[in-house]
Amino acid sequence: MSIIMDPDDFIKMGMFYISQIFKGICEFPFQLAAHQLPRTYRFVVKLDERDFEEIKYSDLYPSAQKIVKRLGAIRRDPQGRPFNAELKLFDPYFEGLEYVDVPVNL
Repeated sequence: MSIIMDPDDFIKMGMFYISQIFKGICEFPFQLAAHQLPRTYRFVVKLDERDFEEIKYSDLYPSAQKIVKRLGAIRRDPQGRPFNAELKLFDPYFEGLEYVDVPVNL
């Protein structure tokens, strides 16, 4: 069964999932942003350099990408085509996005 949700709810759900994945793993505060491309939402995680290096080369990153990929079936456009969702670790290309601070539970 397909679920249809508006873009704001879709982004909130994606950011919630991602923040829960990284909480308890990151030692330092991180930030999240969402960037809309044509029929794609890209979720960007801005990490401290030390967390970035550790996560980028761990099993966590592909696992998190799989969870985010599953969001693609939830948001649909008026023609019924699914939107894709991507997870991207911070890239300077996304410096201009509006990031939201996510507290880290130490």
